[in-house]
Amino acid sequence: MLFNKADFDRFESVVRSHDRFVIIPHYNPDPDAIGSSFAMKELLTKGFGKEAIIAYSGIIGRAENSQMVECLKIDMTNITDLIRNEGIDNSHNTAIPDGAIVLMDTQPGSGNNPLGTEDIPVIVIDHHPIREQTRSENVAYADVRTEEQRNGSSGTIMCDYLEYFKVKITPNLATALYYGIDTDVTGESREGFDADFIRKEQLRLAINTEKLSQIISPKLPFDYYTHITKGMENCMVYGDFLFSTLGEINNPDYVSEIADFLIRYERAEMVLMIGIHNDSILMSLRAPRRKYDAGEIIREIVGNMGSAGGHQANAGGKIIFKDKSVIKKTVKKIIKNALSVIAKKEGRRQLPDGIPFLSQNDYMPIMEDTES
Repeated sequence: MLFNKADFDRFESVVRSHDRFVIIPHYNPDPDAIGSSFAMKELLTKGFGKEAIIAYSGIIGRAENSQMVECLKIDMTNITDLIRNEGIDNSHNTAIPDGAIVLMDTQPGSGNNPLGTEDIPVIVIDHHPIREQTRSENVAYADVRTEEQRNGSSGTIMCDYLEYFKVKITPNLATALYYGIDTDVTGESREGFDADFIRKEQLRLAINTEKLSQIISPKLPFDYYTHITKGMENCMVYGDFLFSTLGEINNPDYVSEIADFLIRYERAEMVLMIGIHNDSILMSLRAPRRKYDAGEIIREIVGNMGSAGGHQANAGGKIIFKDKSVIKKTVKKIIKNALSVIAKKEGRRQLPDGIPFLSQNDYMPIMEDTES
């Protein structure tokens, strides 16, 4: 733990100056966002005796994530339901319930949370590259670890706070943090650091193994298999770059989930997956070999069309549209930009022609000539 007493004292001062907190993870929260938000709520309520709620936007769609919330009894409420069902006076803002805002696993200005420009969080905890809005003097307290203090998950950061303020980590909380850290640092397109693996080992001693097993291996809906199939059927191979689109989806997590599935293909160096959910075009980019910086590439691909960012190995983007008639044109532009940006990174004028993923054997002589 590299944070010092002065940092924790500042955090405590900010917490004690407010009575009610609204903990907000990023859209469609993943296990790390869920686990770290759970840890923050435990810290605020049990460590400081404050009132705190976890309010998320989007959906908890991935089977493992919904199983995690249910098994570990994590009290999270969709912001829309919270405002409608509890009759919260929200006349000043249509998106955020009343209370001091705590952003978890996301930052102001990132485009992946419901904060408007007038919504200033009092606390920001995140492990992604720091943004200018987070550096703002209006944010009372931010813990976004610098290069020498890097963490691969927000859950790892929250372990420092629970330890310092002597908040007991229950088996449910330990399981949530363990699973959240594990999903962010383990796998083909993930990036972990020493601090993450140290905390995982510490938490492992306190987890509920039966519940963890239920979370890791949930029953999957038929919808999952149809989207896996569609992702492969629509996939095109451009050398070692794979691109696919899922069309319209009812679960935004499928975009990242199927990108993770395809990046495990032995010839893949990079995967870009696109899906349409409600009023947004969602993108997930995977580049695990560290030959490229996924966060940098996705920002170049999206440009001023929307918001984008992430890590060196995995990143995401979002483009909001008002009229469905622009979807086809926008997706074409995304593909064109992607092929151009990646070719430039590789020092080529253009990438090889696209080949259908499931028909590669029919094109094998062409692929071998291209590689040679």
